Amino acid sequence: PLEAFSWGCPVIASSVAGADEQLKDAAMLFDPRSERELTNALCRLYGDQMLRVRLIESGYRRAEEIGTVDDYVNKMMEIFDEFEPIRQCWGN
Repeated sequence: PLEAFSWGCPVIASSVAGADEQLKDAAMLFDPRSERELTNALCRLYGDQMLRVRLIESGYRRAEEIGTVDDYVNKMMEIFDEFEPIRQCWGN
């Protein structure tokens, strides 16, 4: 989804753990166990130009908030660096 956001594609994504936090309002979420929900989301996206525009604009904003791959890697390294002293307390 994050790559699709940066390319200006509207996103329909599975509603799985963490999806709300990661995708926010930039994607339509559906229950991955329900083909009916996926079908409804596809039909709605196909038939509603305003929805497509809103998702594309929200996706661009979300991609900017998340940043580049380098931003992501740097943030992960910060998390690992903060965690290292805790991990050292665990022993081998």
